[in-house]
Amino acid sequence: MTEGRKSMLGFRRTIVVISAAVCVLAACATLQAQASPQQARPPAKWRIVQAFEGRLYYVLNMTAPGRSDAWAFGIGSGGKTLALHWNGETWTASYPPSVTRVQETASSSPDNVWVAGDCNQSVSQWNGHRWTTTALSGLKLRSCVSSVVTTGPDSGWLFTGYELSTIGVHFNGRTWQTVTLGKFGGVVAASAVSASDIWLLTFTTSARTQLVHFDGKTWRKVAVPAPSLPKGEVLVPQALTTAGARSVWATAQIWTSQDMMPSSPPDSLLLHWNGQAWKWIPLPGSTQALPPIAPDGASGAWVVGAGITRGNPLAAYYFLHWTGRGWTGQRAPVNGIPGTGVATYDVFSLAHVPGTQSVLASGQVDYNVPAGRDFTAVIYGYGHP
Repeated sequence: MTEGRKSMLGFRRTIVVISAAVCVLAACATLQAQASPQQARPPAKWRIVQAFEGRLYYVLNMTAPGRSDAWAFGIGSGGKTLALHWNGETWTASYPPSVTRVQETASSSPDNVWVAGDCNQSVSQWNGHRWTTTALSGLKLRSCVSSVVTTGPDSGWLFTGYELSTIGVHFNGRTWQTVTLGKFGGVVAASAVSASDIWLLTFTTSARTQLVHFDGKTWRKVAVPAPSLPKGEVLVPQALTTAGARSVWATAQIWTSQDMMPSSPPDSLLLHWNGQAWKWIPLPGSTQALPPIAPDGASGAWVVGAGITRGNPLAAYYFLHWTGRGWTGQRAPVNGIPGTGVATYDVFSLAHVPGTQSVLASGQVDYNVPAGRDFTAVIYGYGHP
């Protein structure tokens, strides 16, 4: 992940785990206090479905193109690109030779998976049998790829961040072409319902958080009502996903405008479009939304939150579920993580499994040991076999 993106999205916090039973009590109590008695009973179904051995780390992105198909990408032995694939029964690790270091991924079916490196200006595509990589250096992109969408093997976009004029790279099935979309700012995240229904979450230093929509012909800024914020605070965009033409979800952190850092205590908002109106939904307690977000397969969405208390710089990770009526939450599990002693862990990404109410997540455990197994990639699952 580039330094620029770290600055835009905020730094990711980690929590020190002394044992599987450790809990940051203050953060847990804060979440529970915000929920009604009925909401305080989370489904408790998140679990670790796979913990990989070896130095596998930074599994930052994942996608689930089918009910029995999912991919997650990171870094493995010797710094090579790591691909973790689920075939409906097992997770396996491989090192595809043609895939460059992956920062962004998207898919439309098990035989159409796209991945792009952050700043290496290339894209790799999986057709169900093999990977092929296309160099985009001839397009002379001025900044790094920040998001990818695809609606089919012959249709897709790559977007860049940190630009005044928003830049997209479009593939029409034959050629790649650079397109200036408009002065919408840098693209933080993108999500596609179809080739004529694409959403962007963008950021500028003046307009801050913006939603942009493509109808197949024109890119235009979408008017979203401003939430009520204390004086001197602004919204910084985090993540975006779509569950259909009438369901768009986004998250944003509340930062202080003076130093452009998360507010204290940190707070975040969930934004939802139901096809008729936009609605801002505060996250429970002092909880900061991290970039991952995914539909729940019903009427809600999942986000990853970091519960933080005053005077405590460490965060407790939660899988937070907006059901459409209220919040439920579950502490990210550690049962199933190999090894004991002091370790830190992260949750990096979420992916909804199509046609189900199952959700996958990727993460990482870092062991504080001088040698041996330093890193372990972890796959979490909710309702996942």
